[in-house]
Amino acid sequence: MVDNIAFADVGDARALAQAIVDTVREPLLVLDADLHVVAASRSYYRTFQVSREETQGRYLYSLGAGQWDNEALRLLLGRIVPDDSVMEDYEIEHGFPSLGQRVMLLNARKVFSEGDSHTLLLAFEDITDRRTAEREMKALLEEKELLLQEMQHRVANSLQLIASILLLKARTVQSEETRLHLQDAHRRVISVAAVQQHLHISGRADVIELKPYLTKLCETLAASMIGGNRPISLTVSAEGYTVSSQAVSIGLIVTELVINALKHAFPEDKTESR
Repeated sequence: MVDNIAFADVGDARALAQAIVDTVREPLLVLDADLHVVAASRSYYRTFQVSREETQGRYLYSLGAGQWDNEALRLLLGRIVPDDSVMEDYEIEHGFPSLGQRVMLLNARKVFSEGDSHTLLLAFEDITDRRTAEREMKALLEEKELLLQEMQHRVANSLQLIASILLLKARTVQSEETRLHLQDAHRRVISVAAVQQHLHISGRADVIELKPYLTKLCETLAASMIGGNRPISLTVSAEGYTVSSQAVSIGLIVTELVINALKHAFPEDKTESR
């Protein structure tokens, strides 16, 4: 049970503060105008492993090992009284004698004022585990990013190697049909490499602009399939459109459409004559 403190001399507001102290589960201090402890919740005693004698009537900044004697905290609490404001989610990290290094969120509010007399409620939340989990998650994400970059680098090199091998084979085979198949495979590998390279340059952004993405892809396809002897050009009209997780699928679909269009949309005799 929280120590019972008589609030009858200051009226109903103090009684309300006492009720809050009696019921709240989080560590809580009730402070007077001079920041001396009027009451502390049972959770406060249990969390910080201190006794009533070490807490009751003591000056806030002298509690424990002086963990609350913080210049920024002094300034924040100093603003609450004259401005009737509140302090929310003030984070403090400190090494407590009985707890070790902990991270605490502090919230404060003035709940009673009569002339120069007022009462402050100061609540504490231990977020050490949350911050530890966030740091671990950040470290894992950084490790994942490094692995992804390494994988993307290896994939890009592998695609270039495969494309080079296909092109060399296409130049050496005797069969015209086989040569066409190898050239077609070469173009497809090059287009996949272009998709991979552009997505890598775009980073891990949630949204990718469609026009520069498809423009780069079509430039790669045009360079490998049109060259400078055919009066054919590829134009991308996709202003204002963005994609996210569908970027790879869209790139591969566009690749298939463009390759098929360039291969089959123009009569052979007209292509050869130009």
